[in-house]
Amino acid sequence: MGGRVVVTRKMVAERAGVSVATVSYVMNRTKNVTPQVQRRVEKAIEELGYKPNLVAKGLASKRTQHVALLVDNLKNPYYCEVLEGAQSLASEKGYIVSVIAVDSFTQDIVQELISRKIDGLLLALGSYDNSTLDRYQNLGGPVIWLGRYTTINYEPAYHAVIRELKENGHERIAFLSGIPISEPSHYRYKALCKAFSEFGIEYRENLIVDAKPNASTDGRMGEKAARELLEREEPFTALIAVNDLMALGAMKELRRHGYRIPEDISVIGCDNMHVLDYMYPTLSSVDTKAFETGKAFMDSLVECIDGREPKRVELTAFYVPKASVTRVRDVL
Repeated sequence: MGGRVVVTRKMVAERAGVSVATVSYVMNRTKNVTPQVQRRVEKAIEELGYKPNLVAKGLASKRTQHVALLVDNLKNPYYCEVLEGAQSLASEKGYIVSVIAVDSFTQDIVQELISRKIDGLLLALGSYDNSTLDRYQNLGGPVIWLGRYTTINYEPAYHAVIRELKENGHERIAFLSGIPISEPSHYRYKALCKAFSEFGIEYRENLIVDAKPNASTDGRMGEKAARELLEREEPFTALIAVNDLMALGAMKELRRHGYRIPEDISVIGCDNMHVLDYMYPTLSSVDTKAFETGKAFMDSLVECIDGREPKRVELTAFYVPKASVTRVRDVL
């Protein structure tokens, strides 16, 4: 029985009628060739089913085709969708992605990543130390963090959120911030405030539950924030949480105090986690395009690795109304 024929770079070169060096130029993008030559080489690669030896390629290019994604909350399905998007783009480009859950981006993490010789790093962290980040960039490779090249426009989504609440008679609207409202990058809060102003909704400081630096934004924090809100004894008919996990925690706390959702309190989250479509009532939420964010996130890193300046991408979030919002029946 004959074994499977191993296709070599030389065979590709012969099929395309070029030198082996030219095949390398096309595959590694190390030297410009004419469009006609590039098409011939790419066609030969496809016809022969050539798969490059990544170990040999890595030794030659000093690359590993391996990047890492650092997250601080793997319990949040949002990051799983971001990873799915990043992985889909990575596989197209021939990269693999390792996911590392960390509390913070520290010097020890830097040393560990440098020792593993990864090509680049994606940061999906709430906060990071700039000096530590600079050290990795100087010794290891490019770093891309969420928001550097990929941004999300939340304004149309929160405009739609407040419009629906206003149309349903809600004037007293609470917000669980999750992260400090003083953070310059708290774009969800900024978009919400703008929507309040557009629809003439009074900003009531007593209905805004702020957060401390490095606070978590999970279900437990949602419970805690909702409890603090209720202890203030300031009436409200609707509650908006910074993400879906905090909204779930808030709903649990509200029910513990005898409130029905949405009959007594309407609730809205953010991230539109699809798993929540299987709960009742289904949670109205802002869709942040996590999968598309992950793809753009990864694409920016690959561009940096290749020595190019990534293009800036702005995604637009949108509101997905579901069953957790209804009309005000009785003013509290």
